[in-house]
Amino acid sequence: MQSKLANMLNTKHWLALVTFIVFLGCKPLLISYKTVPPEISIKDSTKSILLIEAANSHTPGLVITKKREKVVSDIAKNYLTSLQHQIGQLLPIKAVIADSISEETYQQLLNHNENAIAALLKQDNARIIVQLKSYDAGFNQDRVEKTKTSSGGTEKIAYYSVFFETEASIYQNNEWLDKTIQVSRPHSSREVLSALLARGPGYEANKKDIEEMMTENTAKLCELFLSTKETIYTKQ
Repeated sequence: MQSKLANMLNTKHWLALVTFIVFLGCKPLLISYKTVPPEISIKDSTKSILLIEAANSHTPGLVITKKREKVVSDIAKNYLTSLQHQIGQLLPIKAVIADSISEETYQQLLNHNENAIAALLKQDNARIIVQLKSYDAGFNQDRVEKTKTSSGGTEKIAYYSVFFETEASIYQNNEWLDKTIQVSRPHSSREVLSALLARGPGYEANKKDIEEMMTENTAKLCELFLSTKETIYTKQ
């Protein structure tokens, strides 16, 4: 009995000693912040940014229906307006939507024609062009999980995420930068019946969720022009 008690006391003393040593070795962390410059810097002389749409909309899935395409196309029609609003909220410049550009000018921009670019910038007194090239939105099937049922059978559950993706070309100082902007979040799950994959969430019924992703996408595009703060942890 005494031997057991002695062993317990020795163990407690040992643990206390180890804890004390570890505590002495753990120095407090010093937290500092580092400013990371934006991927695309806005020049001080820049007063406005020109927004141009030359985009086609797409929808994912094995079967692309006209109904899905129409939902995404209707949402994408508001993309430039949403982007213009976000720029007004987040950036120190204003945004101008170029909504009267001819098909010929669109093609010239796609081919990076310098004369067409200079004419557009002069017309709207801008220094930067953001050209939207394509939209891709809807629902992706992320995974399918198999589980055992109480009856001994197998059940398949498909998990989906909602997303909005944009391909854009950004012009400043005689240079073009191509960027793909994508945002997504988990959305829903449903049972997969028989050997067929679950069809997935309906686009019309869940249109609001796709619209929310569009708004997040425009905000993320604006982040290309914003500096960020990076947290740095160092031991004293």
